[in-house]
Amino acid sequence: MKRRKILPPRDVKVPLWAWYRRDYKHVRPNFRWIRDSEIEVCMEINIPEEKVLLSDFEAWHFVLNDWYYSPATNEQEWERLEKKFDSLTERKQKQVKEKSWQRIFDTDIRHGKWTSNGETIQACFWMLEMSQVRKAWLLKKGEKVRKIYSVI
Repeated sequence: MKRRKILPPRDVKVPLWAWYRRDYKHVRPNFRWIRDSEIEVCMEINIPEEKVLLSDFEAWHFVLNDWYYSPATNEQEWERLEKKFDSLTERKQKQVKEKSWQRIFDTDIRHGKWTSNGETIQACFWMLEMSQVRKAWLLKKGEKVRKIYSVI
């Protein structure tokens, strides 16, 4: 985030994370999706674009798992690029791999076996102010979802 000039406010050390887009749509999530806790809150927020770093959630796994993120668009190209990558020295592999991770910031929507992209986009930002919260819902296990806050 700092490299992209999205700087933290004073004394803020850890960024916040949110969903930006799911299933290629920028809409409120289906609350029946994954429920991780007995009680959850879902918020609709509005943060200025210049204060948010978007990345592809699926592509983020290449970084988490320390994998090379190939730009291949078909099987033959993938095999050729993997072979080329495997032939590099360990030091050069690290450089190429880390450079490949910049592709996680491509959030454009593309469909296809080899060109699928942008289905699930996550957002990172440094701070959330109450004025940026537009709506909030309470999700409590065994109860109907209910809106608990709205500015509209």
